[in-house]
Amino acid sequence: MSPIELEQNDFLANVHTILEKTGLPPHYLEIELTENVLMKNMEILLKILHDLESMGIKLAMDDFGSGFSNF
Repeated sequence: MSPIELEQNDFLANVHTILEKTGLPPHYLEIELTENVLMKNMEILLKILHDLESMGIKLAMDDFGSGFSNF
């Protein structure tokens, strides 16, 4: 997901609607985020990520360690 998509006011509602319309069980959906996405608006994104997880959606992080968390 891009930062622009995650910052949409209706992002969670859209994900929920798509899951309902397609009949896809949430545990089959995995949303991939880059490390850079997580570094912007951290407080808001943490709530969104928690809500996604509460819905049963899996989360994956791409490019971890290539930016802010670089060793």
